[in-house]
Amino acid sequence: TLADGQEVEFEVGQGQKGPCANNVKAV
Repeated sequence: TLADGQEVEFEVGQGQKGPCANNVKAV
């Protein structure tokens, strides 16, 4: 889980239902 206010990095990819976040990681 992510802490409230946690900064993250992610890549936007194409999912079956539209854009989705890939490779999400805390920074």
